[in-house]
Amino acid sequence: MQVVIARYNENIDWSSLFPNKVIYNKGTDINGEPFIRLPNVGREGHTFAHHIVENYDNLEEYTCFLQGNPFDHFPHIIYYVTNFKCDKPFVFLSINILPCEVGGRWYHGPVSECHKELFGKEYTSAFKFGAGAQMIVSRDTIRQYPKIVYEKILNMLSNDICPMEGFAIERLWGLMFASPEKI
Repeated sequence: MQVVIARYNENIDWSSLFPNKVIYNKGTDINGEPFIRLPNVGREGHTFAHHIVENYDNLEEYTCFLQGNPFDHFPHIIYYVTNFKCDKPFVFLSINILPCEVGGRWYHGPVSECHKELFGKEYTSAFKFGAGAQMIVSRDTIRQYPKIVYEKILNMLSNDICPMEGFAIERLWGLMFASPEKI
């Protein structure tokens, strides 16, 4: 399994426990760790979409997507990831699995509009998502959508540090990967 870390300025000393990792850095330089520099746009969704687009044809069997400080959303992340049994196509890495009210709260972002842009139709039903967008996803689960879907996500998140679409994508990952039949 490859661990993908979306870092801004967090201390990522904890990541030394994962030998197969890639760090995408949108903040200050990191001493002693190789990283790939990305522009500071689009929240963690931009980073995750970037990784998928750049590696679509050579993804590991499983990819673990984490924030620079994953512990706020999942305190036991290191134990869980190092002991993960690759028997599920998708797992939320969040202690807060929450309902998404598609037409509801402002911070749910334009979920329906983003869904329409990605899949050609609005989505109006409630669904669950893992706060923080941290997850483990199988290669086959990612590839059930063509690369163009991830390129669209990357494009919609590339123009602002914290676009409203970033909140929508945080919610849509779970819908895409946990409930693809709803797409």
